[in-house]
Amino acid sequence: MAVLGWFLIGMGVLFVLLGFAGAVREVLLKPERRAIPGEAWADLVRLLLEALRVLLTGPRWLLATAVGLALIWAGSRFVQGLPLF
Repeated sequence: MAVLGWFLIGMGVLFVLLGFAGAVREVLLKPERRAIPGEAWADLVRLLLEALRVLLTGPRWLLATAVGLALIWAGSRFVQGLPLF
């Protein structure tokens, strides 16, 4: 059961990463705004906040993240030898 648990945890992490990557990709496909030179940190924070907003509002990315978290939870239950519910 521990092997199945670790497999589920790995798949869950993959889903969470793919969900976040999809949100970032969606943000990067938008037209780029021009910034004042020297505001690299502000641009990075703005990009991360925009990615988080897209992640929380985009149904596909939200679903992928939720599935990933559920897989991680189920995998950790299997690794511990506990029942799912």
